[in-house]
Amino acid sequence: MLVMIDLDNTLGNRTEAVALWVSEFVSSWKLPDEATGWIQKLDNDGYSARVDVFAAIQERYQIAAPVEELLAAYQDRVIELARPTEGAMRCLASLRGLGHTIAIVTNGSTKQQHGKIDAMGLRSLVDAVIVSGDLGIKKPDARIFEAAAAATGQRLLGSWMVGDAATNDVIGGHAVGAKTAWLHRDRTWTDPTCEPTVILNSLSELCDAIAEHG
Repeated sequence: MLVMIDLDNTLGNRTEAVALWVSEFVSSWKLPDEATGWIQKLDNDGYSARVDVFAAIQERYQIAAPVEELLAAYQDRVIELARPTEGAMRCLASLRGLGHTIAIVTNGSTKQQHGKIDAMGLRSLVDAVIVSGDLGIKKPDARIFEAAAAATGQRLLGSWMVGDAATNDVIGGHAVGAKTAWLHRDRTWTDPTCEPTVILNSLSELCDAIAEHG
């Protein structure tokens, strides 16, 4: 069975990496204490355009460095800070041990996502890596899930999509016939049009959930 898994804040702890980077950035530029919370809010869990984020930071704090330079330094450092979420490596090993086919399906730039995957040592534990930046399409577009199925020789119908994003992972996965597992991250599901097959506290629950729901 094909199990597609998101990267940021699913297999990889993006929140922690960004928090560490923010702390370093605020310290290195000697920004006021309020900058920490403001930058994290501006980041919007990764959904804000990076160029816009750094343009806003530069303007607010009058930083004497080009936006492009700030952005490039951030991209390199976040790759260095990338760490798997708790239980991610065990989950991948267990899925493979049970005979499942695993594909990472992630939105993001080619350099960033492949860099983080390699930094965390995930590539050897999966059968395919599908990055939106490589294809010019992104979740929830059906074609990115179809690319995962094509890369692994598996069917989408009856597969699984696992992630923390309601629209990109759950609604997108459901639309192509996949069962879905949503990592709630202390949030409540609110979309009445579609519900995940299962809601997970952590990836440690995934194998049992797949076994229970087929």
